[in-house]
Amino acid sequence: MKEIMVFIQEKVLGMKFLNQLIGSLLSYLGVDINSKLGGALQFFYMIP
Repeated sequence: MKEIMVFIQEKVLGMKFLNQLIGSLLSYLGVDINSKLGGALQFFYMIP
């Protein structure tokens, strides 16, 4: 049961999957997500 709660907290509520997806998409488009601009774009695309 604890594993399920950790999964929900980290993956679903933390939206790590969405962060990884957006990071991958930006990298595919040629944006360096480790730069300030790339990090800002990744952050603001996370906000619904």
